[in-house]
Amino acid sequence: MTFFDKEHIPRYLNEQGKIAALYSPGYGAGWSSWNSEYAETLLFHEDLVEAAINSVSYKEVERILDHILGPDHHTYLGGWKQVAIEWVEKGELIRVTEYDGYETLEVIGKLQGFIA
Repeated sequence: MTFFDKEHIPRYLNEQGKIAALYSPGYGAGWSSWNSEYAETLLFHEDLVEAAINSVSYKEVERILDHILGPDHHTYLGGWKQVAIEWVEKGELIRVTEYDGYETLEVIGKLQGFIA
């Protein structure tokens, strides 16, 4: 049985030590922005990054998500068709914005602060 644990999302690191972040830079449907409940998992999970690198089908992505999130997730996969990888430095803050399904990944940088 798989249990979803947002606090322990395995990240995909490349040979330069950068972390992969997935986003959908095309009009139509967002990837993480249209699935806010699982946004962090959809951005970073290493199994999804490997799937993007290998250009797997929707059906295979659904199987991967069933394994990661459990069979009762309701994840919209429309953004998978145009998913892309942005490589970011470990510890950098990023933000994904979306307009009409077009996601933009913005690297804000390394920040220190507190959230009340």
